[in-house]
Amino acid sequence: MKWSIPERIIEKGRSYLNDGRVLSVTPDPDNQVWHGEVLGSELYRVDLDATAKEEDYCQCLYWEEHGFCKHTVAVELYLRNQGQSRKITASTVPKSESFSASQMFSNGLHYLTNKQDRSQVPLQIECQLDSIATNPYRDELDILGISLKIGQQHGRSYMVKNIYKFLQVYQTEKVYAANKRNSFYLNHKAFTQEENELLQRLAGLAQTQELLGRTGVSIDGKMDKKYLLLPVEYAKEFIQKMADFPFVFQYGDHKLHELTFSEKNRMLSFQVSKGTDGFDLSIHYDFDKVYQYYGWALFSGQIVELSAEQMDIYLTMKQLLKRLEKPVITYPQAELSVLFKQVLPLLEKIGEVQVDQQVYQYISNEPLFLRFYLKNVKE
Repeated sequence: MKWSIPERIIEKGRSYLNDGRVLSVTPDPDNQVWHGEVLGSELYRVDLDATAKEEDYCQCLYWEEHGFCKHTVAVELYLRNQGQSRKITASTVPKSESFSASQMFSNGLHYLTNKQDRSQVPLQIECQLDSIATNPYRDELDILGISLKIGQQHGRSYMVKNIYKFLQVYQTEKVYAANKRNSFYLNHKAFTQEENELLQRLAGLAQTQELLGRTGVSIDGKMDKKYLLLPVEYAKEFIQKMADFPFVFQYGDHKLHELTFSEKNRMLSFQVSKGTDGFDLSIHYDFDKVYQYYGWALFSGQIVELSAEQMDIYLTMKQLLKRLEKPVITYPQAELSVLFKQVLPLLEKIGEVQVDQQVYQYISNEPLFLRFYLKNVKE
Protein backbone atom coordinates (compact mmCIF):
# COMPACT_ATOMS: atom_id res chain seq x y z
CA MET A 1 0.00 0.00 0.00
CA LYS A 2 1.40 3.39 -0.98
CA TRP A 3 2.57 5.51 1.94
CA SER A 4 0.95 8.57 0.39
CA ILE A 5 -2.60 7.28 0.96
CA PRO A 6 -4.14 9.34 3.82
CA GLU A 7 -4.98 7.57 7.05
CA ARG A 8 -8.64 8.57 6.80
CA ILE A 9 -8.94 6.74 3.47
CA ILE A 10 -7.32 3.65 5.00
CA GLU A 11 -9.81 3.77 7.90
CA LYS A 12 -12.72 4.02 5.47
CA GLY A 13 -11.37 1.04 3.54
CA ARG A 14 -11.02 -0.94 6.77
CA SER A 15 -14.61 -0.03 7.68
CA TYR A 16 -15.77 -1.35 4.29
CA LEU A 17 -13.88 -4.59 4.89
CA ASN A 18 -15.35 -5.02 8.38
CA ASP A 19 -18.85 -4.36 7.05
CA GLY A 20 -18.48 -7.16 4.47
CA ARG A 21 -18.63 -4.85 1.47
CA VAL A 22 -15.79 -6.64 -0.34
CA LEU A 23 -17.90 -9.15 -2.26
CA SER A 24 -15.25 -10.99 -4.26
CA VAL A 25 -11.52 -10.95 -5.04
CA THR A 26 -10.08 -13.19 -7.77
CA PRO A 27 -6.54 -13.37 -9.18
CA ASP A 28 -5.71 -12.85 -12.86
CA PRO A 29 -2.17 -14.27 -13.25
CA ASP A 30 -2.03 -13.59 -16.98
CA ASN A 31 -2.45 -9.84 -16.48
CA GLN A 32 -0.95 -9.74 -12.98
CA VAL A 33 -4.09 -8.16 -11.55
CA TRP A 34 -6.51 -8.93 -8.72
CA HIS A 35 -10.11 -8.32 -9.75
CA GLY A 36 -12.40 -7.26 -6.92
CA GLU A 37 -15.99 -6.18 -6.42
CA VAL A 38 -16.79 -3.68 -3.65
CA LEU A 39 -20.26 -2.49 -2.73
CA GLY A 40 -20.29 1.24 -2.04
CA SER A 41 -23.03 3.63 -3.09
CA GLU A 42 -23.06 1.27 -6.08
CA LEU A 43 -21.16 -1.87 -7.10
CA TYR A 44 -17.59 -0.93 -8.08
CA ARG A 45 -15.10 -2.99 -10.07
CA VAL A 46 -11.59 -2.76 -8.62
CA ASP A 47 -8.34 -3.86 -10.25
CA LEU A 48 -5.42 -4.27 -7.86
CA ASP A 49 -2.03 -4.20 -9.59
CA ALA A 50 0.06 -7.24 -8.58
CA THR A 51 3.32 -5.70 -9.83
CA ALA A 52 5.69 -3.42 -7.95
CA LYS A 53 4.16 -0.37 -9.65
CA GLU A 54 0.89 -0.76 -7.68
CA GLU A 55 -1.10 1.05 -10.37
CA ASP A 56 -4.58 0.23 -9.13
CA TYR A 57 -7.92 1.12 -10.70
CA CYS A 58 -11.46 1.73 -9.51
CA GLN A 59 -14.60 2.89 -11.28
CA CYS A 60 -15.46 5.52 -8.64
CA LEU A 61 -15.14 9.26 -9.19
CA TYR A 62 -12.81 9.71 -6.20
CA TRP A 63 -10.22 7.38 -7.79
CA GLU A 64 -10.35 9.37 -11.02
CA GLU A 65 -9.47 12.53 -9.11
CA HIS A 66 -6.87 11.12 -6.70
CA GLY A 67 -5.57 7.83 -8.09
CA PHE A 68 -6.59 5.95 -4.92
CA CYS A 69 -9.80 5.38 -2.96
CA LYS A 70 -11.31 3.44 -0.08
CA HIS A 71 -12.44 0.68 -2.46
CA THR A 72 -8.88 -0.20 -3.59
CA VAL A 73 -7.73 -0.04 0.04
CA ALA A 74 -10.54 -2.38 1.10
CA VAL A 75 -9.48 -4.98 -1.49
CA GLU A 76 -5.84 -4.85 -0.40
CA LEU A 77 -6.83 -5.21 3.25
CA TYR A 78 -8.98 -8.17 2.25
CA LEU A 79 -5.93 -9.87 0.73
CA ARG A 80 -3.93 -9.26 3.90
CA ASN A 81 -6.68 -10.82 5.99
CA GLN A 82 -6.51 -13.86 3.74
CA GLY A 83 -2.75 -14.10 4.21
CA GLN A 84 -2.11 -13.04 0.61
CA SER A 85 0.15 -10.37 -0.82
CA ARG A 86 -0.23 -8.40 -4.03
CA LYS A 87 2.21 -10.68 -5.85
CA ILE A 88 0.50 -13.48 -7.81
CA THR A 89 2.27 -16.79 -8.40
CA ALA A 90 1.06 -19.99 -10.03
CA SER A 91 1.11 -21.84 -6.71
CA THR A 92 -1.13 -19.30 -5.01
CA VAL A 93 -3.79 -19.18 -7.71
CA PRO A 94 -6.83 -21.19 -6.58
CA LYS A 95 -8.84 -23.33 -8.90
CA SER A 96 -11.15 -21.04 -10.84
CA GLU A 97 -14.82 -21.24 -10.08
CA SER A 98 -17.71 -20.28 -12.28
CA PHE A 99 -19.54 -17.04 -11.50
CA SER A 100 -22.51 -17.49 -9.19
CA ALA A 101 -25.17 -14.78 -9.46
CA SER A 102 -26.92 -16.06 -6.34
CA GLN A 103 -23.76 -15.89 -4.22
CA MET A 104 -22.92 -12.42 -5.52
CA PHE A 105 -26.43 -11.16 -4.71
CA SER A 106 -26.50 -12.75 -1.25
CA ASN A 107 -23.07 -11.41 -0.35
CA GLY A 108 -24.10 -7.96 -1.52
CA LEU A 109 -26.99 -7.85 0.95
CA HIS A 110 -25.17 -9.61 3.76
CA TYR A 111 -23.57 -6.49 5.20
CA LEU A 112 -27.01 -5.03 5.92
CA THR A 113 -27.93 -7.83 8.30
CA ASN A 114 -26.84 -8.10 11.91
CA LYS A 115 -23.61 -10.03 12.19
CA GLN A 116 -24.84 -12.83 14.42
CA ASP A 117 -21.49 -14.56 14.33
CA ARG A 118 -19.69 -11.62 15.90
CA SER A 119 -18.82 -12.09 19.53
CA GLN A 120 -20.77 -9.74 21.76
CA VAL A 121 -17.95 -8.09 23.70
CA PRO A 122 -19.40 -5.92 26.50
CA LEU A 123 -18.46 -2.29 25.97
CA GLN A 124 -18.61 0.79 28.13
CA ILE A 125 -18.61 4.53 27.53
CA GLU A 126 -17.04 7.34 29.51
CA CYS A 127 -18.48 10.84 29.39
CA GLN A 128 -16.58 14.10 29.52
CA LEU A 129 -17.81 17.69 29.70
CA ASP A 130 -15.33 20.41 28.77
CA SER A 131 -15.53 24.16 29.26
CA ILE A 132 -14.68 25.79 25.92
CA ALA A 133 -13.80 29.47 25.61
CA THR A 134 -15.61 31.64 23.06
CA ASN A 135 -14.19 35.02 24.13
CA PRO A 136 -10.73 35.36 25.73
CA TYR A 137 -11.85 38.46 27.64
CA ARG A 138 -15.16 37.16 28.98
CA ASP A 139 -14.95 33.70 30.51
CA GLU A 140 -18.61 33.81 31.53
CA LEU A 141 -19.41 33.26 27.83
CA ASP A 142 -17.77 29.82 27.77
CA ILE A 143 -19.82 26.98 26.31
CA LEU A 144 -19.88 23.29 27.25
CA GLY A 145 -18.91 20.44 24.92
CA ILE A 146 -19.77 16.74 25.33
CA SER A 147 -17.18 14.13 24.34
CA LEU A 148 -17.00 10.35 24.76
CA LYS A 149 -14.54 7.52 25.29
CA ILE A 150 -15.20 3.93 24.19
CA GLY A 151 -13.65 0.68 25.34
CA GLN A 152 -14.26 -2.81 26.61
CA GLN A 153 -15.62 -3.22 30.11
CA HIS A 154 -12.83 -3.10 32.70
CA GLY A 155 -10.38 -2.29 29.93
CA ARG A 156 -8.72 0.76 28.45
CA SER A 157 -10.93 3.42 26.89
CA TYR A 158 -10.13 5.46 23.79
CA MET A 159 -11.17 9.00 22.92
CA VAL A 160 -13.82 9.29 20.21
CA LYS A 161 -12.25 11.72 17.74
CA ASN A 162 -15.42 12.27 15.70
CA ILE A 163 -18.52 11.91 17.85
CA TYR A 164 -20.83 12.42 14.86
CA LYS A 165 -19.29 9.50 12.96
CA PHE A 166 -19.27 7.38 16.13
CA LEU A 167 -22.99 7.91 16.73
CA GLN A 168 -23.79 7.12 13.08
CA VAL A 169 -21.90 3.84 13.39
CA TYR A 170 -23.70 3.13 16.68
CA GLN A 171 -27.12 3.62 15.10
CA THR A 172 -26.30 1.20 12.26
CA GLU A 173 -24.60 -1.25 14.67
CA LYS A 174 -21.38 -1.51 12.71
CA VAL A 175 -17.66 -1.52 13.49
CA TYR A 176 -16.07 1.68 14.76
CA ALA A 177 -12.31 2.12 14.39
CA ALA A 178 -11.04 4.07 17.40
CA ASN A 179 -7.49 4.01 16.03
CA LYS A 180 -5.25 1.85 13.85
CA ARG A 181 -5.19 -1.03 16.33
CA ASN A 182 -8.54 -0.94 18.10
CA SER A 183 -11.99 -1.40 16.60
CA PHE A 184 -15.27 -1.98 18.40
CA TYR A 185 -18.48 -3.59 17.17
CA LEU A 186 -21.15 -1.16 18.35
CA ASN A 187 -23.98 -3.64 18.71
CA HIS A 188 -26.64 -2.26 21.03
CA LYS A 189 -26.49 -5.48 23.06
CA ALA A 190 -22.91 -4.63 23.99
CA PHE A 191 -24.17 -1.70 26.10
CA THR A 192 -26.41 -1.48 29.13
CA GLN A 193 -29.93 -0.12 28.86
CA GLU A 194 -28.86 3.15 30.48
CA GLU A 195 -25.94 3.53 28.06
CA ASN A 196 -28.22 2.87 25.08
CA GLU A 197 -30.68 5.49 26.31
CA LEU A 198 -27.92 8.09 26.58
CA LEU A 199 -26.38 7.18 23.21
CA GLN A 200 -29.78 7.40 21.52
CA ARG A 201 -30.31 10.87 22.99
CA LEU A 202 -26.84 11.95 21.89
CA ALA A 203 -27.46 10.55 18.40
CA GLY A 204 -30.63 12.61 18.12
CA LEU A 205 -28.76 15.68 19.32
CA ALA A 206 -26.00 15.09 16.76
CA GLN A 207 -28.53 14.80 13.93
CA THR A 208 -30.17 18.06 14.97
CA GLN A 209 -26.86 19.91 15.08
CA GLU A 210 -25.87 18.50 11.69
CA LEU A 211 -29.16 19.70 10.19
CA LEU A 212 -28.37 23.16 11.54
CA GLY A 213 -24.97 22.98 9.83
CA ARG A 214 -23.01 22.79 13.08
CA THR A 215 -20.81 19.71 13.32
CA GLY A 216 -18.40 20.21 16.16
CA VAL A 217 -17.31 23.09 18.36
CA SER A 218 -15.05 25.90 17.20
CA ILE A 219 -11.70 25.89 19.02
CA ASP A 220 -9.03 28.38 17.92
CA GLY A 221 -10.91 28.92 14.68
CA LYS A 222 -11.18 25.22 13.78
CA MET A 223 -14.18 22.93 14.14
CA ASP A 224 -13.41 20.09 16.55
CA LYS A 225 -15.76 17.18 15.82
CA LYS A 226 -14.82 15.54 19.08
CA TYR A 227 -17.51 17.62 20.75
CA LEU A 228 -21.27 17.87 20.75
CA LEU A 229 -22.51 21.24 21.95
CA LEU A 230 -24.45 20.81 25.20
CA PRO A 231 -27.93 22.24 24.44
CA VAL A 232 -29.17 24.88 26.86
CA GLU A 233 -32.74 23.55 26.98
CA TYR A 234 -31.75 20.00 27.99
CA ALA A 235 -28.41 20.75 29.66
CA LYS A 236 -29.43 19.67 33.16
CA GLU A 237 -31.01 16.43 31.89
CA PHE A 238 -27.89 15.45 29.92
CA ILE A 239 -25.55 16.12 32.84
CA GLN A 240 -27.68 14.07 35.20
CA LYS A 241 -27.68 11.17 32.72
CA MET A 242 -23.92 11.36 32.11
CA ALA A 243 -23.27 11.39 35.84
CA ASP A 244 -24.45 7.76 35.98
CA PHE A 245 -21.33 6.66 34.05
CA PRO A 246 -17.60 7.29 34.47
CA PHE A 247 -17.59 11.07 34.17
CA VAL A 248 -15.24 14.03 34.27
CA PHE A 249 -15.97 17.74 34.03
CA GLN A 250 -13.01 19.88 33.07
CA TYR A 251 -12.70 23.65 33.23
CA GLY A 252 -9.33 25.36 33.14
CA ASP A 253 -6.92 23.31 35.23
CA HIS A 254 -9.72 21.81 37.34
CA LYS A 255 -11.29 18.37 37.00
CA LEU A 256 -14.43 17.16 38.74
CA HIS A 257 -15.55 13.54 38.66
CA GLU A 258 -18.90 14.35 40.23
CA LEU A 259 -21.21 17.20 39.30
CA THR A 260 -24.47 17.82 41.14
CA PHE A 261 -27.04 20.59 41.22
CA SER A 262 -27.44 22.64 44.38
CA GLU A 263 -30.86 23.14 45.91
CA LYS A 264 -29.83 26.67 46.94
CA ASN A 265 -29.20 29.64 44.68
CA ARG A 266 -28.01 32.22 47.23
CA MET A 267 -24.47 30.96 47.84
CA LEU A 268 -22.40 34.14 48.17
CA SER A 269 -21.56 35.90 51.43
CA PHE A 270 -21.39 39.64 52.07
CA GLN A 271 -20.53 41.51 55.25
CA VAL A 272 -20.96 45.11 56.36
CA SER A 273 -18.58 46.15 59.14
CA LYS A 274 -17.26 49.34 60.76
CA GLY A 275 -13.94 50.38 59.26
CA THR A 276 -11.43 53.09 60.10
CA ASP A 277 -12.60 55.42 57.33
CA GLY A 278 -16.24 54.42 57.15
CA PHE A 279 -18.25 51.26 56.68
CA ASP A 280 -16.81 48.36 54.67
CA LEU A 281 -18.87 46.14 52.39
CA SER A 282 -16.78 43.01 51.77
CA ILE A 283 -17.36 39.87 49.68
CA HIS A 284 -16.17 36.69 51.39
CA TYR A 285 -17.25 33.95 48.96
CA ASP A 286 -17.41 33.97 45.20
CA PHE A 287 -18.38 31.56 42.44
CA ASP A 288 -15.62 29.43 40.91
CA LYS A 289 -17.02 29.81 37.41
CA VAL A 290 -20.09 31.26 35.69
CA TYR A 291 -21.82 30.14 32.49
CA GLN A 292 -24.08 32.94 31.33
CA TYR A 293 -25.64 31.04 28.41
CA TYR A 294 -26.76 28.25 30.72
CA GLY A 295 -27.68 30.41 33.71
CA TRP A 296 -25.27 28.43 35.89
CA ALA A 297 -22.54 29.13 38.40
CA LEU A 298 -20.06 26.70 39.94
CA PHE A 299 -19.63 26.76 43.69
CA SER A 300 -17.61 24.13 45.60
CA GLY A 301 -18.18 21.46 42.95
CA GLN A 302 -21.90 22.09 42.58
CA ILE A 303 -23.93 23.80 39.88
CA VAL A 304 -25.99 26.71 41.16
CA GLU A 305 -28.95 27.58 38.94
CA LEU A 306 -29.40 31.35 38.70
CA SER A 307 -32.36 33.31 37.42
CA ALA A 308 -31.83 35.95 34.73
CA GLU A 309 -32.09 38.66 37.41
CA GLN A 310 -29.54 36.94 39.66
CA MET A 311 -27.12 36.49 36.76
CA ASP A 312 -27.48 40.15 35.80
CA ILE A 313 -26.81 41.29 39.38
CA TYR A 314 -23.75 39.06 39.71
CA LEU A 315 -22.17 40.00 36.36
CA THR A 316 -22.74 43.70 37.01
CA MET A 317 -21.12 43.36 40.43
CA LYS A 318 -18.10 41.54 38.94
CA GLN A 319 -17.61 44.24 36.31
CA LEU A 320 -17.67 46.96 38.98
CA LEU A 321 -15.23 45.06 41.20
CA LYS A 322 -12.65 44.90 38.38
CA ARG A 323 -11.86 48.56 39.08
CA LEU A 324 -10.89 47.77 42.67
CA GLU A 325 -7.77 46.07 44.01
CA LYS A 326 -9.70 44.20 46.71
CA PRO A 327 -13.35 43.14 46.91
CA VAL A 328 -14.03 45.72 49.62
CA ILE A 329 -16.07 48.91 49.16
CA THR A 330 -15.91 51.61 51.82
CA TYR A 331 -19.04 53.72 52.36
CA PRO A 332 -19.01 56.99 54.31
CA GLN A 333 -21.69 57.39 56.96
CA ALA A 334 -23.60 59.83 54.77
CA GLU A 335 -24.15 57.04 52.20
CA LEU A 336 -25.34 54.37 54.61
CA SER A 337 -28.93 54.91 53.55
CA VAL A 338 -27.97 54.24 49.91
CA LEU A 339 -26.13 51.08 50.99
CA PHE A 340 -29.10 49.71 52.91
CA LYS A 341 -31.89 50.85 50.59
CA GLN A 342 -30.36 50.25 47.15
CA VAL A 343 -27.31 47.98 47.35
CA LEU A 344 -27.96 45.36 50.01
CA PRO A 345 -31.48 44.40 48.77
CA LEU A 346 -29.91 43.44 45.43
CA LEU A 347 -27.02 41.55 47.00
CA GLU A 348 -29.46 39.61 49.19
CA LYS A 349 -30.87 38.09 46.00
CA ILE A 350 -27.57 36.31 45.28
CA GLY A 351 -26.20 35.70 48.78
CA GLU A 352 -26.39 36.12 52.52
CA VAL A 353 -25.72 39.59 53.93
CA GLN A 354 -24.34 39.91 57.45
CA VAL A 355 -24.34 43.31 59.16
CA ASP A 356 -22.18 43.74 62.27
CA GLN A 357 -24.10 44.88 65.34
CA GLN A 358 -21.84 47.91 65.66
CA VAL A 359 -23.10 49.25 62.34
CA TYR A 360 -26.68 49.48 63.58
CA GLN A 361 -25.63 52.02 66.19
CA TYR A 362 -24.82 54.48 63.41
CA ILE A 363 -27.99 53.76 61.53
CA SER A 364 -30.31 54.41 64.47
CA ASN A 365 -28.43 57.27 66.14
CA GLU A 366 -31.05 59.91 65.34
CA PRO A 367 -34.35 60.10 67.27
CA LEU A 368 -37.61 59.51 65.46
CA PHE A 369 -40.41 62.09 65.51
CA LEU A 370 -44.08 61.43 65.01
CA ARG A 371 -46.19 64.19 63.54
CA PHE A 372 -49.93 64.31 62.79
CA TYR A 373 -51.33 66.53 60.09
CA LEU A 374 -55.00 67.57 60.22
CA LYS A 375 -56.72 68.95 57.18
CA ASN A 376 -60.11 70.63 57.11
CA VAL A 377 -62.16 69.18 54.30
CA LYS A 378 -65.21 71.19 53.25
CA GLU A 379 -68.17 69.30 51.84
